Amino acid sequence: MRRSSGNSIRSRTTDVLLTSGPRSVATTSVSPSMQRLWVYAEKGFAVPVEVPAAVHDAYDRLVDAGFTSRLVA
Repeated sequence: MRRSSGNSIRSRTTDVLLTSGPRSVATTSVSPSMQRLWVYAEKGFAVPVEVPAAVHDAYDRLVDAGFTSRLVA
């Protein structure tokens, strides 16, 4: 398994995309990972992090494209 250097969102996302099965499976996994960044912080389960507008835009495009099966409520 390929490991990224560092713990950035981009590094973890790259790991998922490079080590997962079909791209649709990997993409379906990325949407809820991004969503948890702000949802868990709002619920007090995680420390709030600043999510760049480009990440929110990418998330919105994935949701609009139908990658919603693993989103949290």
